[in-house]
Amino acid sequence: MPNRFAALALIAVLVTPSHVAADGAEVAFRGEGYVGYHNTDFNVGFLSLEEDAFQGGGAGSVSIAGNAVYFQIDLGGDSIDYDNANADGFFTGGHLGWRDPERGSASAVGQFQLLDPGDADIDTWRAGGEFEAYLGPVTLGLEAGYSDLFDDAYVLGQGRLYITENARLDLRVGAAAPAESDPLIVVSAGGEVMVAPHAAFFARVESSQADDLDYDETSVVAGARIYFAGDGGLSLRNHDRQFFQRACLGLNFIFRTC
Repeated sequence: MPNRFAALALIAVLVTPSHVAADGAEVAFRGEGYVGYHNTDFNVGFLSLEEDAFQGGGAGSVSIAGNAVYFQIDLGGDSIDYDNANADGFFTGGHLGWRDPERGSASAVGQFQLLDPGDADIDTWRAGGEFEAYLGPVTLGLEAGYSDLFDDAYVLGQGRLYITENARLDLRVGAAAPAESDPLIVVSAGGEVMVAPHAAFFARVESSQADDLDYDETSVVAGARIYFAGDGGLSLRNHDRQFFQRACLGLNFIFRTC
């Protein structure tokens, strides 16, 4: 029943903003692909795993923004190739809310994800809110909500620093609270540089730890993004503040959870 409710809620989010495309609204596209290294290390009772893996994935996002209201839809996937199994995930989601390129944004988000760790098939969802404040070259953000996978809340704080209009540094710190467990602590850092009007390169490090599970997971990836909006192309900062939220939540727990 919860999964059916989440699917219906997400469909409602997707169809609600059909009016946004009218009256001078702008449409933007962002696509990305990445590859990198993944390490998982945990010891729980008699179960122990320490393994390096290849990681790769990508996502695409379309955003419609107009009259202070915006709508974004995401679609993507991620694969972690362990020695004896793959941990694959595929997700889709939507964001709907208020956005002012000079002040900030506030929106609701709903996402649905299919996970395939080894021989298991898991479907999960999350719903919550996203908030950003634009303070000159600095963006401060907060993401919070409920995750069906962890059966509890998640919260992440974000800081972004634009060194130039086309170069950005990122830092995120937060936690998810798996039921009957200490919180999963999440720290990530990265950056992005736009090298041409529609092309950028990025890199990120994501780390997750849970003390009572003796659990530690690290992901290091690099990739490229393409952007399309405006006749001559926009700066990285303008793309971020006029159109886009993060496509994937980015919690690593055997697989990458969006």
